[in-house]
Amino acid sequence: MGLYTPGEEVPRDNSIFLLAEGIISVLIVAFGVLIYFLSLRDAWLNGKNAMRGSPSTACVSSTRCC
Repeated sequence: MGLYTPGEEVPRDNSIFLLAEGIISVLIVAFGVLIYFLSLRDAWLNGKNAMRGSPSTACVSSTRCC
């Protein structure tokens, strides 16, 4: 920290910075929630296809080794 003298300006929170950080936080959380729900949807569709006996559409199972 250090000592503060009367001539020093103490940095204060600026509402523009707080607003920008809040918007960035909301965008990051929204992106994470979107990825989460897309993952759940993909798992649900794969489970539905497995119950029907359809082959999986995953990249790993569609490639052949050797």
